[in-house]
Amino acid sequence: MNWFDNISIRAATRLADRTSRRSVLGSIGSAIAGGVLLPLLPVDRTFAQEAADDAAEPMQDPMQCDY
Repeated sequence: MNWFDNISIRAATRLADRTSRRSVLGSIGSAIAGGVLLPLLPVDRTFAQEAADDAAEPMQDPMQCDY
């Protein structure tokens, strides 16, 4: 075998030794639970209030021009 095959076989063997089905399923479950809980985090919405305040200002007379 060539050196690339040996390196890839050793890397795959080490990965298989460190991981198990249970750890992979646990990681997937954690990712799913985190994805479900992500929308529940508080969000700073002050920018929306500023935009609403800007929209609430009265319009100026379009016929009046200050050059």
